[in-house]
Amino acid sequence: MGNQVHSFNLKKNIALHRERSNLLTFLASSKKSTVARLNQDPGT
Repeated sequence: MGNQVHSFNLKKNIALHRERSNLLTFLASSKKSTVARLNQDPGT
């Protein structure tokens, strides 16, 4: 019984970790595109 709970928690942690890294990747890429857009802006 305890083993099932452990594996469930492990799966949950892996899912959370994946979500967090996806979010970080998304934030990094959106930040990059924002910087690129600012660099392309002739007004600056």
